[in-house]
Amino acid sequence: MSRPAEVALVAVGLLLAGCSARALGPSPNDVLRDENRSLRESNAELIARVHELEARLATVEAEHAEGGIDPEVVANTPAARRLELKSGSVVEPLPGPPGRGVARVWLEPVDGRGRFVQVTGWLEVAIAALPASGPAVPIGSVRLGPAEVRDAYRSGFMGTHYTVEVPVDLAAAGESPNFAVSATFTEGRSRTAMTAAGTATRLEPVVGSRP
Repeated sequence: MSRPAEVALVAVGLLLAGCSARALGPSPNDVLRDENRSLRESNAELIARVHELEARLATVEAEHAEGGIDPEVVANTPAARRLELKSGSVVEPLPGPPGRGVARVWLEPVDGRGRFVQVTGWLEVAIAALPASGPAVPIGSVRLGPAEVRDAYRSGFMGTHYTVEVPVDLAAAGESPNFAVSATFTEGRSRTAMTAAGTATRLEPVVGSRP
């Protein structure tokens, strides 16, 4: 290779190295951009909460105003009428000490037209193992308050539902592959209770092949 060609290659190499360093190296502006993005997200969340509170206040004021809320609006406001346990609920072991597990339960409150509706209130979920013989064995339960119920809301490619995670004692469950699930939701305003029951299956961890 000629001397000029070698010099050109070295120059290109140095130029590329400099570009990579500038592209990949940390910059003080990165921290500022992250802080700015975090502040924008926090501000947007606060604004959304204020709008939500304003809407609630307007509803309360309308309820107490002369004449109240239009009966047609009241009649067509979606409200949960029943609670459904969706298929796909599972019980699986957790890493760590033997016997630790979690039940992941999918619940769907629906209105009078069978459509999903968001709810506010209290939710209790209990899990029991179903042995081949003998009575069911309670292995875990959880009670969620209104804020926890709201946080349990999920919407995605698996549909819209509430996902509740219940810590369970798999040591007490033995080798049972099936589990009974019972859930009770108490609506926050009317105190109306609705229940759902069904089963969940044991989900064994995937064991990788040995080298």
